[in-house]
Amino acid sequence: VKIRSGISSIAIGVLGTGGAVASWLLGQDARVAYEEAVDSASLMAAREQVELMQKLFIGSASAGGLGFIASSIFFSGSSKRSLEDSINKLDEDIKLLQGY
Repeated sequence: VKIRSGISSIAIGVLGTGGAVASWLLGQDARVAYEEAVDSASLMAAREQVELMQKLFIGSASAGGLGFIASSIFFSGSSKRSLEDSINKLDEDIKLLQGY
């Protein structure tokens, strides 16, 4: 069970990281569209796209990070305290991504 859970956690980590990269790239395209907008409708559409990609990036990066942290716990048999420390560190990283 621990090995299956560890492998599943790695898969979540990889998918989350892939989602973060994809949303970052799509966000960059949306930012270019925002900068090149010529009317208010295209400006608003591009702005909504940028904001959506920012949220997706944070969510995907968080899921990826949690997946990798959980996989290391399943494979190493870390203690509860180690898990709490890892989650607190990830929480700090998420806050930095959000600009807090």
